[in-house]
Amino acid sequence: MSGGFICCIVFWIIVIGIPIAISWWLSRSRVRNDFKMHIRSLRGLVLRETDDSLEVQLPSESGTVVAAFFPLADHWFGRRVLELHFNLPATAAQCFVCGNHRLSRTVPTGWTILKDGGASQPAHVLAATATPAASEKYFRSGLIQAYAQLEKIHPQTSRVTIDNDRLILLVSEFASSASEISNLLVFGSQLVRQLETVHSGEILVVSPEVVATTDAQCPICFSQVVQPSVCERCGTPHCRDCWSYNNMVCGVFGCGGHPVK
Repeated sequence: MSGGFICCIVFWIIVIGIPIAISWWLSRSRVRNDFKMHIRSLRGLVLRETDDSLEVQLPSESGTVVAAFFPLADHWFGRRVLELHFNLPATAAQCFVCGNHRLSRTVPTGWTILKDGGASQPAHVLAATATPAASEKYFRSGLIQAYAQLEKIHPQTSRVTIDNDRLILLVSEFASSASEISNLLVFGSQLVRQLETVHSGEILVVSPEVVATTDAQCPICFSQVVQPSVCERCGTPHCRDCWSYNNMVCGVFGCGGHPVK
């Protein structure tokens, strides 16, 4: 190999390779620092940091939530994956709803893919369970519809998993936004409460005389309620247009009520 050729290789390594390496290092550092800043702004704590991930603890309406962020390393669910783990009462159920067949991977042996009319879902959504008898009531109560609300918060690929005593939210291509983390915490906390009511066989029923407040958050669009209309069963305020969007069915998981006339 000639000396000129070696010099040429060294030159291009210096001109191209070093700037790329510096840019990659700065990008990795920026993503990590931004995420930690958002966690602190939400009064969370960074528990552990490794080369591949950050483990944090966040407060929520349903209690302490443990989360893990994989900023650059490959995760089985994709790139820049955020995992949120919420505590549940023991459900004896193992099931998931995912918005991308490719990222859901092969369904494990013994798992049932739901395709019946009772658990119909959009073409891009995959729902499966290892415990059909224990999971049926959660699908029947609207778990797939609840997943559709998650897609409004995170339009990229996401997944809702019930693993006995844990509710796990997974999102890939996470943009490290404090507002998105906050919305995911609100969504997870609301879903935990409704899973608890479905688990206990109870649905909170209130008087239809409840007056909707304009500063409430709509359970369908997750924005401030506009032209509020209240569910006749659970009393939750919704945007008037969101009722139409959701086929005039309450957006609270497991409720199934209709707007007060």
